[in-house]
Amino acid sequence: MTLFQRQQLALHARRMLLLVITILAAGALVHDLQAYGRWAFARLAAAPQQQLRQVAGPTSPWLPGVLAATPESASILMVADELADPDWLTAYYLYPRAVHVISSRALRDRAGGPPLPEAGFLLRDGHLLTWPELKPVPEDVNHSPVLPPERPSGRGVMALLLTTAAALGWGGWLLLLIAPGLLLTVHGTGRTGLALLSGLGGMGMVGFMAAFAGATASWWLTLSMTLGGLAALWPARRWFRRGESRPSRGQPGASRLVPYLVAGLIAILFAAGMMRAMGEPMHHWDERFQWAYKAKILLHEGGINGPSFQDLDRPHLHRRYPLALPALEAQLARLAGGFSQERAVKGLFPVFFLGLVLTVHGALRQRLGSGPAALLTALLAALPPLHLATRIQGGPIHTGFADLPLAALAAALALCLVPGTGAAGGKASPAWLAGALFAGLAFAVKPEGVVFLVAALLVAAATILRPGSRPGWRRGSAAAVLLTLLILPVVALHVAVPTVGTVGYSGDENYLARLAPQALASGVRNNLPEALAAMATAPFTGRWAFYGVLPLAALLTALALRLRPTGSHLLALLIALPLAADLLAFTVTGSDIRWHLGVALDRLLLQVAPLVIILTGGLMARLESRHRA
Repeated sequence: MTLFQRQQLALHARRMLLLVITILAAGALVHDLQAYGRWAFARLAAAPQQQLRQVAGPTSPWLPGVLAATPESASILMVADELADPDWLTAYYLYPRAVHVISSRALRDRAGGPPLPEAGFLLRDGHLLTWPELKPVPEDVNHSPVLPPERPSGRGVMALLLTTAAALGWGGWLLLLIAPGLLLTVHGTGRTGLALLSGLGGMGMVGFMAAFAGATASWWLTLSMTLGGLAALWPARRWFRRGESRPSRGQPGASRLVPYLVAGLIAILFAAGMMRAMGEPMHHWDERFQWAYKAKILLHEGGINGPSFQDLDRPHLHRRYPLALPALEAQLARLAGGFSQERAVKGLFPVFFLGLVLTVHGALRQRLGSGPAALLTALLAALPPLHLATRIQGGPIHTGFADLPLAALAAALALCLVPGTGAAGGKASPAWLAGALFAGLAFAVKPEGVVFLVAALLVAAATILRPGSRPGWRRGSAAAVLLTLLILPVVALHVAVPTVGTVGYSGDENYLARLAPQALASGVRNNLPEALAAMATAPFTGRWAFYGVLPLAALLTALALRLRPTGSHLLALLIALPLAADLLAFTVTGSDIRWHLGVALDRLLLQVAPLVIILTGGLMARLESRHRA
């Protein structure tokens, strides 16, 4: 094959991928906007009582009576031999009232013992009874709806804006200190995205570390972060622009309109996600109980030394989960005036979405030019699993799930560590300190972050050991120290917090115990085939529509033309290791495999989707370079 023929094949393959990207992005945008439109119409058409009853599910008939009849200092006793979802949720809604759980057998054993407390309530078989007469609550209380948290007040909105500004300023100042070279080689949108994500994660880590001392970040800390960070960044703008390598603007004419059109569409998606996030209270399981409940505890008790973390009779599921995200939510709630402003707290997640989109665009713009980078960014921003709600869970942009922050931090990690991703030409060395920062933040945001941390260490090792590499041991040592400091709070949390003893939940979060040979063999036999089939077909079905066509087309193109984009093997490692860990988790799950796949698969795939987009962008840049050779 002649050089001219190879050039023509590269040109046609690039055009084919651009066509696939455009079709997928356009279809997803229409789908997303229709979903937001249906939601807005349903909210306007639904009766207020119907909206209120959707907040707490089965607990809604009797919760208002408890809230009205008990002060925040009261104790509530729940009799249960096995806790169900509605019972777990009582802890979230009744907090800071102390909820204790006792089994029916223990209650019978207490018959001849000291009297039970008079100020409290008893939940038995779904019926609410009062001490000491144990009479049913009046009928009108049993059927009253749960009052939802307040709509965002002016103070709540200002708290969200201030937190976002603090994250942008403080995160930018942090990156200016630890990775000025990276900031000089990344496009401006990437700098903004990296600053936003490092600031949000850094503020969460400050709160996480403060939790061990029983402290909560106050308003003056956020304000000082904002003013100090912005004051430092403003004079640095000219320095950034002087060092920035400006890529070509692409073809003249209509193609110049593409970035502006895409920017407008992404702004619409961001605004729609923010409106939905702040237009309804938290009403999905993980956002409410796994993260926001911990944020409530940190806000009221100041840290992990209070009874909600230490008392095993308090219902608190997964109390060893990392606390960077709940600590960030607690800081915003403190600024907003409390968790009655939980809708303002949900506004953090569209901000993470914005950080993700800007970071990925920064990784693509430097190498692809404005038009193709904008189209690929639109493809990421319009991912249906980001926006579309299901019966079980909502879209991560408008609900408080930790998967969106983790996906954003994983993209930032790739931008810092994979050569050729953040810098033009792939000649810039990895930003070790920034990579350590984002790897540690991923570990502190969600349990699955440990897999990205391991993958980052493997990427760093492969980079250092490659032939001709001249590792900077001083920077590498500093990165190791920073990473260790970020890991320590998660490890300390496992040491300081007990996890066994709650009625109906004996799990000690020792997931490695499920890897025992007998359990693993059973999982391989019963769960592995279905898990493999689901993971292989999910990108082509359901909320993902036909998004799997893009990585499949990119892979076939790379194989056919024998192309290997810069850093592709390292990006592939960052993608493959989390997917392998997910497959292992589904294989050894203790839950019904179909239920587990239904609630978790989309969110787990979303964590690596930005990396697939970045990898595809690297292939397209390689096609462009071959075409121009």
